Amino acid sequence: MNKRGMLCIGGQGPDPEVLKELDLEIYDMIAAADSGYHLCEVLNIKPTVLVGDMDSIRDDVRALETEIEVHPVDKDYTDTQLGCMLLLERGCTSLLVLGGGEGRIDHTLDLYYSFMDLARSADIHWITRCDHIWFVTAGRQLILEAQPHTRLSVFPEPSSRFFSEGLFWKAEAAAYSMSNRLAEPRCRIAVEAGTVMVITSVEGFRSCTLGQRIQ
Repeated sequence: MNKRGMLCIGGQGPDPEVLKELDLEIYDMIAAADSGYHLCEVLNIKPTVLVGDMDSIRDDVRALETEIEVHPVDKDYTDTQLGCMLLLERGCTSLLVLGGGEGRIDHTLDLYYSFMDLARSADIHWITRCDHIWFVTAGRQLILEAQPHTRLSVFPEPSSRFFSEGLFWKAEAAAYSMSNRLAEPRCRIAVEAGTVMVITSVEGFRSCTLGQRIQ
C-alpha cells in the first residue's frame, strides 16, 4: 500500500490557490519541519508531528497538543532532512514537500541534493512559491497535465537515461533541457536509469502522476 506523507518546511511556500489543484485529503501523515509549522498555519493545514531543533518557531507552538520531536541545534541533518526521514521511517513511500526554494542558495542546493538522494526511497513532489518539482527515478515516470506552452525544465544526473513525450524539444537530446515547453496538454518523462529532476511553473499546472512503472 502506498502511504503518503506531507512535509511543510521553512520559506514562503506556495500560494493556497495553487494547492486547490491537488487533493490534500489523500495524505496519511502531515509533518512540519521547525518553522514549516507557520506555513501550515498559512495554508490551514494541521500537522500531526513537528520535527527539528525548533530554533525558528514561535514559543507558543511548543505548547500545542501535537507530537513534537526535538533535535539539538548542532546536528548532522537539516530540519527538512529530519522531517523526510521521519515520514520514511513511518512507512511513507510518497512525499509532498511544501515550501523552501528561495533565500540562501546553499539552502536551496542542500534541498536539491537531499531530495535527489531521498528519491531513491520515495516519490517526491516539491512545491515552492513558483514551481512544481519532481524527482523521477529509474524505472518510473512522471505524467504531467498542464496548459500547452507551460514552461518545463529537465535536469538529469550525468549517468541518467530517460525519454520524453509531449514537449517542443526532446529533453533527452542534451545534457539538460532549460525552459522547454509543453507542446500539448499532456507530457511524459520516463526514466530508465539514474534520477531526473523535472521543474515546471505553478501557472498552467493541472495534475500529475508520479511513481508509475514504465510500461
